[in-house]
Amino acid sequence: MKKLKIYSQIAVVTLFTTLFLTNCEQDTLDVGYDLLANPANSRQHYVDLVSFNIDNNDSVRADAKTLGEGVFGVFHENIFGTSRADYVTQVRLSTANPSFSDSLKSVDSASLYFTPRYGDTISTQKIYVDASGARYDVNTTDNVDTFRLVKKYKLLKYGNGAAQITMNVGTANQYLFSTDNVYYSNNNTIGVEQFLGSQIIKDHVIGTYYQNTSGTKVTKIRGNDVTDIAPSIRIALDKNYFKTNLLDKEGTVELEDDARFTRMLKGIKLYTNPSETNGFMMNFNHSDLQMAVYYKYTKKKTQITVSGVTRDTIYSGTKAFQYSLSSNLNVRVGLYSHNRAGSTYSSAVNNTTLGNDLLYLQGIGGPKIAIKLNTAELAAIKDSVTLKGWNIVDAKLRFHEAPVGYDLQNPTAISGYLYNAIDIPFSVANVDQTKFMTFPEFFNLKTKIPTIANEYINNSGSYTNNLYYDTDDDQKYYDLKVTSTVKDIVEKDSINRPIVIEMGNYVYNTVTKDGIQYAKVPTNYLPGIKANRSSMPFTPHRLVFCGNAYADTSKKLRLEITYIKAQ
Repeated sequence: MKKLKIYSQIAVVTLFTTLFLTNCEQDTLDVGYDLLANPANSRQHYVDLVSFNIDNNDSVRADAKTLGEGVFGVFHENIFGTSRADYVTQVRLSTANPSFSDSLKSVDSASLYFTPRYGDTISTQKIYVDASGARYDVNTTDNVDTFRLVKKYKLLKYGNGAAQITMNVGTANQYLFSTDNVYYSNNNTIGVEQFLGSQIIKDHVIGTYYQNTSGTKVTKIRGNDVTDIAPSIRIALDKNYFKTNLLDKEGTVELEDDARFTRMLKGIKLYTNPSETNGFMMNFNHSDLQMAVYYKYTKKKTQITVSGVTRDTIYSGTKAFQYSLSSNLNVRVGLYSHNRAGSTYSSAVNNTTLGNDLLYLQGIGGPKIAIKLNTAELAAIKDSVTLKGWNIVDAKLRFHEAPVGYDLQNPTAISGYLYNAIDIPFSVANVDQTKFMTFPEFFNLKTKIPTIANEYINNSGSYTNNLYYDTDDDQKYYDLKVTSTVKDIVEKDSINRPIVIEMGNYVYNTVTKDGIQYAKVPTNYLPGIKANRSSMPFTPHRLVFCGNAYADTSKKLRLEITYIKAQ
């Protein structure tokens, strides 16, 4: 498997993640392993564990504090059932109390547009334009210098690649307050007040660029301004709505400031068609969301007299008004729903004492995985370290993907963290939220920072590398490096705390303190505790792993410790 490395110049950006599930780069890759004089002399020892699923009740916190990206779409398969993702965002004025300054106005068009995650170029077309304005849809340069380059890009999807889905746009029917409010993904009260438009989303997005044959960007053609258009999805909206609720409201209190405006236009909701089920999901950067109204105006000025002739002076043209959807002040909510009727997961039974044969992991509100290492066997390891001279150089949990008869697309990252209690919850609904989704006390960022491999480094570290799952060379397993955690238990008498596994990587705050970029803190859990964390509630992926009770012992989940003995 080839290595795929990502380097960060600020170590703490990537180092805060306590435990990180990586791909199968090599069997023993961790701090200390490269210090062995002869790695072939190392030995392996296995420790049993109990693993089962935590039910999220199909809901996670999914608001501006945790929602690093937007996700939209609907997807069905028989293991987890049908999952649906809608998206809501607050809308603000680009300027308070806007003035359109024209006496006669009419909306020409309105649209919402954004750039989704996209991949390779599918096709490229050059449309040449000569000096007279004639266009040639062929690749010719005879007496033609300027062309419009139309590129089609592959839309990155999760789910049914051949499907197409409908994206509907409507106004939200509920005031969204502020980013200090907490919103969960199973919120079913945010509906649609007025439908604005829809667009079929297919397998590609299109970008348009203006150039000449020397490759120089062109900004004018025959004296008219032209602008490149980034690969995007554009949805035409009801222009009458914006005539009534924008142009006609010039000078009213509704447009005086955002406090009043956000009570009139409460928000914009992107939502799927209920009749569509077997489609796909896609991610997008919600900072790229834009909504614009293009309007025509005719303005009659004061009469003027020239050479004894009196006449009106008339001006006309087209202008654009841009709303603000990218502001960090905007409330954003991911709305997710799951229909698990008849799915494999709906009939799965958890055994919190002996563990499960299959472990189910799903983003956007789906189940987590809980793991508890065998305390008695760790005590025996401690005796071997003390009495037999064992030196632990590596410890990992290998998660083999279970052969479930469905090829679930691999995510690039899944993550783990220590649960700040001894008893593992079976259902999030019944767990003490002050102990859930937190780091234990010994991960004290003032003295040391756990890296992605769960190894401690000094704050002065300049970079680290992050190994992601390599989907080009899929070996069907993920490794969770837990060397420092195990060494702390057997060498420092740390508590054997459960490990919780989630889909996706961590989301970080942009604000740092003492040079440390902390993981985002869900305010409803432990306010003020900087060592809190939040996984990505916008990851649509899903996987099934072999648990500790899996019949094939070569794939069952267990702790593998690599050690050398003192000479």
